[in-house]
Amino acid sequence: MINAVSISTRVEKIIDDKTVEGFIHSVFDQACNIQLADNNLIGLISSKYGDNPYSISLDLAAGQTMKSLSLQQGMKVIINRERIRSVVGAFHINLQNTISWDPSLVTDFQHRLGKAQLKNNLRIVLRVLIEQGNFYGIGPLVFEYPEVIKFYNYQELGKDFSGNHYSEFIAPRIKELMYGIVEKEKSLIQNMLKRIVGFGPGLTPSADDLLVGMMAALYYVGQYCQEDLKVISYLKDGLIKEITNQTTLVSQQMLIAATRGEFARPIKELCIALVTSENKKDLEKAVQEAINLGSTSGTDTMVGLLLGAFIIYNYYV
Repeated sequence: MINAVSISTRVEKIIDDKTVEGFIHSVFDQACNIQLADNNLIGLISSKYGDNPYSISLDLAAGQTMKSLSLQQGMKVIINRERIRSVVGAFHINLQNTISWDPSLVTDFQHRLGKAQLKNNLRIVLRVLIEQGNFYGIGPLVFEYPEVIKFYNYQELGKDFSGNHYSEFIAPRIKELMYGIVEKEKSLIQNMLKRIVGFGPGLTPSADDLLVGMMAALYYVGQYCQEDLKVISYLKDGLIKEITNQTTLVSQQMLIAATRGEFARPIKELCIALVTSENKKDLEKAVQEAINLGSTSGTDTMVGLLLGAFIIYNYYV
């Protein structure tokens, strides 16, 4: 039997006071996805990789992986608030002692940083990202925009990143999307989303990860600036229109959560630290934990966050 250690409140709402059936959608070393009849996914994730809005985190032993649990694609499972078990076989996860966490958007900050400190925090995010990030997705595109490089003083970090075919292909489209956000052009934003959603490697494609990070910046840095950003609604409408046929089921769910202001716990905690904390060590730790989301997903998400924050800081404040 495996013990779960945490569960999101959104998953609790799905399974509370009832039993639901599903099947194993996909299995990886550190994660597994269960698909329900309504196409919702519940993710089972190793606790060392953090939580997301639709996840249950498991306490895996050293060296233990999801694949070692004899999980197989298509396996039928039954879920309630006490346990997850396979219909056939001995697979069993105990949910009775889990701690709930809420992925919802935080709207009330007790302390707000000054604008200069926010900019300094953003530079810390970039520095740690460059030192520890995985730039095999579309992350290198952040270094292709001269205005962004100048804003973050990237040259001072003394590192040189070359792009890859993913970042070089999508960079012009991301730049057009950024222009649409700056100019508040709904048609341009939604047209570019058609050409961006679903692009790149990964179960959650790199471009989708970047869009999640950008949404996180628009929500959290936008609230810090006490701005009601109309462009968020443009992005929400565009994403909801495009995700069904253009990206994976896992990524669809992640993007829908982002349109509601719901993000993986490391992203949420980083965003809060970004706009409230003057503690350099705490911020660096939050960036490190965000980077650890997936292979390239954390880095691509951080790049989206930095691009979104750049827009708000320079064009909305």
